[in-house]
Amino acid sequence: MAKPDRLIKIILGAEGGYVNHPNDRGKQTNRGVTIGTFRFIFGKDKTVQDLINMTEEQWLIVFNYYWNNWQASKIKYNCIADLLVDWHWGSGLRGITKAQQALQVYPDGVVGDITLAAINESKDPKALFNTLKDARMRHYMGITEMNPSQAVFRAGWKNRVNMFKWYDNPIEIKPLSKEEEEKFKELEPVREMAVDTASVDTVKDSLNPKYLEVLKKLSVDTIPVSLRAYLIHENFLKKFETCIKE
Repeated sequence: MAKPDRLIKIILGAEGGYVNHPNDRGKQTNRGVTIGTFRFIFGKDKTVQDLINMTEEQWLIVFNYYWNNWQASKIKYNCIADLLVDWHWGSGLRGITKAQQALQVYPDGVVGDITLAAINESKDPKALFNTLKDARMRHYMGITEMNPSQAVFRAGWKNRVNMFKWYDNPIEIKPLSKEEEEKFKELEPVREMAVDTASVDTVKDSLNPKYLEVLKKLSVDTIPVSLRAYLIHENFLKKFETCIKE
């Protein structure tokens, strides 16, 4: 089931600090949180200065509000959960109702068993992801066509939607341990890219059998996910075996 880690990084990477764009209907915004949302969650007496001084803990409370509205932890595919919660983050209730329309369920803005089943029981989740992504793009483009004052955000909205890509989930991932980072310290390009690890058993079918033998011989249970691409190449074997032995 989906986890929020990736989406948190996406949102924080895409959103800036405090902004008060004259055409933004959300008015004052900090790290993607509007003054309206901030007051809704923390109290109507909150000021713009309170928004500017928003703590990391407060930001996470806001994030969890959107994540939980979508019951995202019950969504099978992380990339679909990320796409939908980010839509809700940027569009409020319409980020749910528009998605429900695309899912062909009643658009009441409440995510329940029927909405979740339309996602999790899809026979072609990749096609469903693309359908939802297209619906989100049409929603944004429709806003700019109906309201020319919003056209200034058109390119940014397109870029935001296109940040989300399909990937077939679930391999269980966890951060690299210090010990694992040490094992791969000589493989600098690989080490820098590898932020997650996967169980060797779950990815063994995609590994070169020779590398798999090395991993088993050295009792290595997990590898960095991005290392898998390097394990395709025959000429990498010696360097890999030397490094991991050290």
